[in-house]
Amino acid sequence: MENILVFDLETQKGFNEIGRDRLDLMQISIGCIYKVLNDQYCFYIEEEVDKLIEEFKQSTQVIGFNLIDFDYLVLKPYSNFNLNQLNTLDLMLKVKEILGFRVSLDNLTRSTLGSGKIANGYQALIWFKEGNWEKLKKYCQEDVRLTYELYKFGKEKGYINFKDKDEIKKIFISW
Repeated sequence: MENILVFDLETQKGFNEIGRDRLDLMQISIGCIYKVLNDQYCFYIEEEVDKLIEEFKQSTQVIGFNLIDFDYLVLKPYSNFNLNQLNTLDLMLKVKEILGFRVSLDNLTRSTLGSGKIANGYQALIWFKEGNWEKLKKYCQEDVRLTYELYKFGKEKGYINFKDKDEIKKIFISW
């Protein structure tokens, strides 16, 4: 059986605090994985990153949106394990390879699934600073759910959609 995980994380600090080229200083506030095999969501706070990385090591694939250029770089200071060794499917990078430019998760899910993100990373930072863990968890979990639904749609249909100006366009994809 395949042990596929879908992952996203939120941070304690924003780009305005540390700059765009120091992702290693952002610090995880919470991470969420969806275990496809078990149909189960699990959450990890900063102090539990070692458990999260163990989950990654036991997986057959980790799926996410902007994992390689963001999430894995945020997690890098927490472990000597090279996350790039994991069998990773980064949906954002796959879309960028085809189109030649980045498209947001919100754009892709609204255009493909008819629903989008419930907040943004800036709001997640505010919730962290306020100690509002329930809203932070819900937001992170919803991003994981949307990522998985987008993945499933693309896998089943062979395409996903994005909005370019006022036009919905198809991206033919195989993952």
